[in-house]
Amino acid sequence: MYYQLQFSFVFLTLLAFIPTASADDTDLLDNAVNGTTLALIRVDSSRIELSPKLLELAQRDPSGALGELTRIATAPVQQVKEILQGEQAYMAVDLPYSPRFQSRLLVSTNVPETKLNSLAQLIWPQAIGQASHHAGWRMITVGMSKGAIAAPPISTDLISAQTTPWESALQATKSFPMQMAVVYPEYVRETITETELELPAMLGGGSAKTLISGVEWLSLGFDPQNATIKLIAQTESTETAEAIKTHLPKLFHGLLEQGMIQESASAMAKSVLGLLQPQVHGTQVVLSLEDPKQAESLLQLAAAAIAATAEPLSVSQTQNNLKQFALALHNHESALKALPTYKNPEQSKGLSWRVHILPFIAHADLYNEFHLDEPWDSSHNIRLLDRMPEVFKPVIPIGSTETHKPNHTTYVAPIGPKTVFGQDKIIRFQDVTDGTSNTIIFVELKPEHAIPWTSPEEYPFDPANPATKLRSINDRVSVAYMDGSVRGIQIDEPIEVWNAIFSRNGVEVVNVK
Repeated sequence: MYYQLQFSFVFLTLLAFIPTASADDTDLLDNAVNGTTLALIRVDSSRIELSPKLLELAQRDPSGALGELTRIATAPVQQVKEILQGEQAYMAVDLPYSPRFQSRLLVSTNVPETKLNSLAQLIWPQAIGQASHHAGWRMITVGMSKGAIAAPPISTDLISAQTTPWESALQATKSFPMQMAVVYPEYVRETITETELELPAMLGGGSAKTLISGVEWLSLGFDPQNATIKLIAQTESTETAEAIKTHLPKLFHGLLEQGMIQESASAMAKSVLGLLQPQVHGTQVVLSLEDPKQAESLLQLAAAAIAATAEPLSVSQTQNNLKQFALALHNHESALKALPTYKNPEQSKGLSWRVHILPFIAHADLYNEFHLDEPWDSSHNIRLLDRMPEVFKPVIPIGSTETHKPNHTTYVAPIGPKTVFGQDKIIRFQDVTDGTSNTIIFVELKPEHAIPWTSPEEYPFDPANPATKLRSINDRVSVAYMDGSVRGIQIDEPIEVWNAIFSRNGVEVVNVK
């Protein structure tokens, strides 16, 4: 799964900066973890501050990666501190027998429910549940179905079997203002053992048994103010600890070689990893970088990594968004036996396809607020313009100077005599005689050409220069086809090719690079 770069960064930042609850660890664990809990994230809101060195480096190059990093991180950190007023919070992340994560945010009852909701809104505004109380704790689900109620622990047996490693993991890095403890659910260990799962090359290859089944718990501590880190892995034996120590260099190099880090960033990463020499202390493997003098190296590495991955990640998220739109369009056609049109009197008068697919991208409530028989800019509908879902926002890479107007989108449909959208009649899949795999349905405009998201303006392209307003990254344009596929097309494809793939019934032979 791909995530919008800005959203991903803010979300991960919030995971790092999510505050922790002030009560006894045993009481917390009784209410936070169960037999499917994979991770518990803890941060002390009274102690989270951005590194002075980060702020200094950001001021030197405000438009660079660190400047953008600081800008994105500052606002949520300040909001969290204001919401919690020195209190703490926990986020428990479950892996309940499926690839879908579930998570719960917990704070002490000193934090009002309204504040808890505000904090949840910062993390995942589209999917927060209802708050509930459990033995002195306020709890709310985050990242699940809207309206879901926070679930109490699954069963006493499962909790008692897991409590000891959780307590040990939390204790190991307790001096850090931010922690993440990981304890693999028992069913994960059993699955790894039974299936003899192999690690991918990116993780160094070899059997997954040692790295997962052989580890009782992991504890990561981080101090953002001093840029210091400590990772402790508690293993089942000294032999396992030595095996993990031997494997870690393979894992680090696998991540560097298989990842998207440029050569210069990779060289810097290797130099920093040279400082992270794993040490074995009995049955524990410890990686520690607690010398504040190394903070600048770490921050420069972060800047290099962000700069190197910003554009590829933004392309991934853009294509993921386009994929959602294409699938929603298929669901719309299946449910209503037609694609959205703008001129047909039986459907809406002047509302974009983006409005019509809202029920199929988990925004049915917003869709129901529109007056479908009124134009997009009617006195009623115009009030909904500032409710644009996150998925329609342009993906701007960190460090980019691109800008766009609020409530405007760059995701549009090409409009012309033979296109799918903009016709006077109802269009169905059988009307796409060129083939759904040869017909483009959605494209992305350059940010300066963004349009109000509810507007039916779309992209009435010029046949003499059909790609002139399309956004390209590394000379490729992300597009969605009628068959639901998403691809990158060279911006310099011949005019004839662009006109052919915008057409639904042109009977052209198309060869796209």
